[in-house]
Amino acid sequence: MSTSPKPQGYSVHQNPSQKYLFRRLRKSGAKLILKSGDLRLEPREAKITPKLVAFDVDGTLLRGENICGCIARNIGRTAEMNAFELFRSREEITVGRQTMLEWYSPFSRETLIGYLQDLRLAPGVRRGFARLKEEGIKIALVSITWQFAVDWLAADLGADYESALDGAITVRSGIFGPKIKRPGSGPYLPGFRSTKTLWLR
Repeated sequence: MSTSPKPQGYSVHQNPSQKYLFRRLRKSGAKLILKSGDLRLEPREAKITPKLVAFDVDGTLLRGENICGCIARNIGRTAEMNAFELFRSREEITVGRQTMLEWYSPFSRETLIGYLQDLRLAPGVRRGFARLKEEGIKIALVSITWQFAVDWLAADLGADYESALDGAITVRSGIFGPKIKRPGSGPYLPGFRSTKTLWLR
């Protein structure tokens, strides 16, 4: 029985280790290309699908006014808020946040959330979130702003998880802490570990 001639440079008698390697490469989806007597490998394109995508809020999902600035404008505290935005030290920021809480104290949670209706989303946010959900990818919002505001925005956008400065989770070295809170639900959920892909946006 005749066999078709092999191109020059092709070895019919590969050693066992080569045969094993080529079998594994084929199983992985890689292509073995024989060209001009040369055997070369074309690796399969890797497709990384994240399990969770986390977005910052102010300046990322929101454009223009941030959450604190929006509330300050509605309660007549814009000048003070602009001064607070210049704070850089931890001590100054702590004092500023305590002062803001005093501003908010005469207002109900519902009133403050009502002011947030003025916030402007970045173009394509809702469409992008819908695409992620279609792909089965979880969405988280992470921010250093107020928890009640992030809770409201997460519910409005249909995010799966949220965390703010006074929230239930922390982000350390790309890994969520031990507890994650789902918007609108009481119980906490086990956190995502480093074995899951986490993208911060």
